[in-house]
Amino acid sequence: MSIKLNLRLTKTTNETISTNIIYPWMKKLHVKNLVQNTDGSETYKRIRTAYTRSQILELEKEFHFKKYLNRRRRIEIARTLILTERQVKVKFENYFSFILSFSFF
Repeated sequence: MSIKLNLRLTKTTNETISTNIIYPWMKKLHVKNLVQNTDGSETYKRIRTAYTRSQILELEKEFHFKKYLNRRRRIEIARTLILTERQVKVKFENYFSFILSFSFF
């Protein structure tokens, strides 16, 4: 489902031209799956992000170097790896909780 903007332009001869313009901010960022619940209702669920091997490798190297990221570094990593800032943040939180879960045994 895409949102289209219909513009009507008028020429000097009173002919109308219809154009469909789709700007980048109008495109969907997250594709969602339609999932059927146990009660029969349907809801949308966001698709899981699939990281490439190189992205995972760079994130793991950064995590081993520094466990906590400040915002500036998180932005740099996100731009370098073509990820969102939030994806980098969540990945680091997951790494940290995974490491922390094994440190108490």
